[in-house]
Formats: sequence, structure tokens, C-alpha cells
Amino acid sequence: MIARVRAAAVIVAALLPAACAVPLAPHCPAPMQDMEASTLYFGMQTPSSLVSAAAWQRFVDEVVTPRFEAGLTHWPASGQWKSADGEILREPSRVLLLLHPGDRASRDGIDRIVEEYRTRFDQESVLVTGQRVCASF
Repeated sequence: MIARVRAAAVIVAALLPAACAVPLAPHCPAPMQDMEASTLYFGMQTPSSLVSAAAWQRFVDEVVTPRFEAGLTHWPASGQWKSADGEILREPSRVLLLLHPGDRASRDGIDRIVEEYRTRFDQESVLVTGQRVCASF
């Protein structure tokens, strides 16, 4: 009997990390559907100036919109972060919210957006967060 209890405990202990690693999708009431919400935070300070409103809109038009044609939302914000050399930096920022199916193509699109922004505007990083949500349009 004790051997069975130990065996069961070992099996549960072995399966528990795997169960925790797989997020449960939200149960979405109709007409909502399960989606992923990705929020990207872009610093607007470059080494030599600020990213202008026109340059930001060109970036959205040329880089973001072709990857997320169904729609997006962005707004201005104020940001603060600690650079690689330990300095606290405060700067104007832009926040971009994308709702998408959470598939490989969407995630690859976000990776390309981040890489293009970092390259185009000489940025150290872009913050990206994500969560599962229920949404309807």
C-alpha cells in the first residue's frame, strides 16, 4: 500500500511541472473569442534626438500595419527604465497594443517589429508583454 502511495506521489510530482507550464486558455463567453494581447513599449529617445511623430507614424505604416492589418492601437506614454550601464532614464514613449491569435506568425511578426524598431532608431530594447484574453470585435 505504501509503495502504491509513493508511486502515485512520484507520478503526480513528475506531471505537476508540465501542468503548470501550459497556461489554460480563458473560457470566453459568446461572442467573445480567445486571443492573445501583446503590449509593446517603445522608448522615443534615440542617442541623438527624439523619434518624431512623423517617424513613428512611418514605422507604424511600414512595419507594424503590414503584419497586423486587422487593427492595432497605440498611444503616447511616459517611460522610465534602467539602461545596461545602470543609469535611470526617463523618456517619452509609445505603447502599442496588438490582439492576435497567438500563433507562430503573430509572434514572428512581433519579433520583426521589435528588431526593426531597435535597428531603425538605435534602441537598446523594446519591452513586450503578453496575456491571454477574451475579445470580440
